[in-house]
Amino acid sequence: MHQLSPQYLQGGHGEGLAPEVASAGAAQAIVADGRTHVLNLDTAVCTISLAAPAAAPAGVLLFAYVEYVQDATGGRAINDPAGIQDDANNPVVISTTPDKSTLVLYWSRDGGATWRQALIWTQA
Repeated sequence: MHQLSPQYLQGGHGEGLAPEVASAGAAQAIVADGRTHVLNLDTAVCTISLAAPAAAPAGVLLFAYVEYVQDATGGRAINDPAGIQDDANNPVVISTTPDKSTLVLYWSRDGGATWRQALIWTQA
């Protein structure tokens, strides 16, 4: 299991929410509740879906950080959420190197109708 750094334990975004840590499996739903989600990739392909929190007020910026962590096998892939918009100048490509990770930011400005993603960091 991936070890969390002190920044994650402090929330990293000012709200003090504990990170969600999970084995990704074949599918994983991410709630854009402002917390960091750590997904340990342990199947060939994991399909990601994004959702707004149940009580999200209209017009609020929804976001989630997701750290994708390769297992000791590596080579794991993700299927991006349906309809995701990528930054044409910096496409999101996750590391496939064993035991390495990639941090991605997902956000929506319209209650989850449109999602965008940005690559934050990839471990070499």
